[in-house]
Amino acid sequence: MSYILYIFFICITFVTLKCNIIFKFYMTNKWFRLYKNASRGDGVQLIWLSAIIGVLLISTWLINKFVLHIPFAETLGMVFDPGHFMDYITGWQFVLQVFINLIGVVLVGGFLISVLTNIISGWGEAYNNGSARFRFRGHLLFLGSENSMASTIAGVASRPENLKRKVVVLSRQDASALREQLFAELDEQVSDRVVVLQGEITKQEQLLSVYIADASTVYIMGEADDAGHDVHVLECLNEIKHVLPKREQLLDCYLLCYNFSTLRLVQMQTEKQSEAGVDLVVINSMESLAQKVFVTNMSIDRNQLSYDSECYAHLVIVGMTQMAYALSTTAAHVAHYPNFLRDNRLKTRITFIAENIQQEADFFRGHFDSVFEMSHWKQYELREDKLVAVAENNELSKGDFLDVEWEFVSAGVETSAVRDYLSTAANDKKRVLTIAMAGNNGFDNLAAAMYLPDEVLASDTPILIYQPEGNATVEWMRKSKMFEHFCPFGMGGNCYDDSFQTRLSWAKETNMTYEQTYGNPAGRTRNQLWTGLRPAAQFSNIYHANYAIATLHRMPQEYMAPLEHNRWNMEKLLVGFRAIDKSLRDDLEWGRIDNATEKAAELKARFYHYNIAPFEDLNHVSVEKDAVLTAALAAKINDKKNG
Repeated sequence: MSYILYIFFICITFVTLKCNIIFKFYMTNKWFRLYKNASRGDGVQLIWLSAIIGVLLISTWLINKFVLHIPFAETLGMVFDPGHFMDYITGWQFVLQVFINLIGVVLVGGFLISVLTNIISGWGEAYNNGSARFRFRGHLLFLGSENSMASTIAGVASRPENLKRKVVVLSRQDASALREQLFAELDEQVSDRVVVLQGEITKQEQLLSVYIADASTVYIMGEADDAGHDVHVLECLNEIKHVLPKREQLLDCYLLCYNFSTLRLVQMQTEKQSEAGVDLVVINSMESLAQKVFVTNMSIDRNQLSYDSECYAHLVIVGMTQMAYALSTTAAHVAHYPNFLRDNRLKTRITFIAENIQQEADFFRGHFDSVFEMSHWKQYELREDKLVAVAENNELSKGDFLDVEWEFVSAGVETSAVRDYLSTAANDKKRVLTIAMAGNNGFDNLAAAMYLPDEVLASDTPILIYQPEGNATVEWMRKSKMFEHFCPFGMGGNCYDDSFQTRLSWAKETNMTYEQTYGNPAGRTRNQLWTGLRPAAQFSNIYHANYAIATLHRMPQEYMAPLEHNRWNMEKLLVGFRAIDKSLRDDLEWGRIDNATEKAAELKARFYHYNIAPFEDLNHVSVEKDAVLTAALAAKINDKKNG
């Protein structure tokens, strides 16, 4: 018996040494896949172990059946039960039973437990580091980790139609850290549905791995603190278009951009969204914040300007930043009032105040050059403690019919000249004044607001204070009578606006009304007509909805058509269209030249529009279009009031 055991242990030692040699061979040879697979914890180990156990079971069953004459049930017992033996026997049969039992102990009792542990640990690690991939359908997909993402997720996921949808986030950021950040900002009902995955949003294979074609809605947010944010979100959009299958159902897609140049580039694209496979809505983060202020939360004229008013709206913006751009252009979209129809001197005035503003003012006027060649504007500099006009535009060769004018003041808000300017504006009974502190640093904005002239602080002038870092200090200060008119905005990069979906719905209905009256809908739905538009036309309808909600809804219907046209003039100029000379404009408008329709279409393709003109110069067809749209708006407003 001892001789047999001695031979058995020699065999075990030989097998162990042989396995070690084979292991080293695989470690140093190109056939490293065995080691690689053995190190994985995603189930590959279990497959390998199951295969080995299967081979062992078949081999032992064959040996036991034809050599030892043992039933299959006893064979299973020898492999899976470490203490199981048949009747005690000696000799080579005993050695064979021990050998089979020992292999079972190692493979089943040892490896199986560790493999299952590795698999479970691997699942946890894959979930934590964001490498796990799951089969999603109908999910809300967020691409990137932009700072406003938590508030956007909270707003989107709380809509009734999204209450049961998974929220999937794909970002190159550390998944664990991003998950903790999101969970800290979201309530438990939403955070339980959030899945954070790690990957590049510009890679096709990563987009396919999150089942983008099966998503309910995609939000291209971009990465936080990414210097090339806008480039990368546009690249992501292009990759999405490449991976989407051809189908009738378009993918709802929202894209967030930072720069106004990007927004204008998108607005000038000629590709229809129905041709690209996506129903795309582009949102500029700064413009969205400005729309929350001037469309959703407050009116620039504070609901004071009627047809008989002698006052005008005056917006003063301290700073010349991207936020200042957004506030000014949003104001230019929505600040159109009926008293201008009576007295064209009562223009809305937008004033920028910043130290050394000259270069930035040139950039701004250059960016919106089609606006400023049609607008009155002045630029002031500080000389001997006085503001002196050093440049202006009063010669408007294509007509003086815009109802917005501009000022650029190159001086610090702390200078006595600027303080006098603001005091005079606050005391002027003909101005409905609003002041916005739009610098990039929230603390500096608050400090500048605190030390505004007493005449300003004592008046009812709203003082908007951009607070990207948070509004706790401002809210605490608002308890004081002196600072009760402080209005913080832009907290935490939050560009999500609950009212946007309402405004987007109004925009689609406006387009539907237009198509039903002047187009050929041919049984197409509201969304089908919408996705058939070019981006410029979509934005036109959205800006119309913004104005309707902010201003036009409270105007008498008799003034709606000319007011809408004044807004439309400004909107077209802001998105890059230009006016043409009056003589050619009149010839095209009244059809006094051959091929007027073809000529007008050619001009539109080059971003010239003959309808950028005074309302009184329009022919009856153009006037009727404004009348039809505003009549539909009035009916919608009445339905809403009655409802």
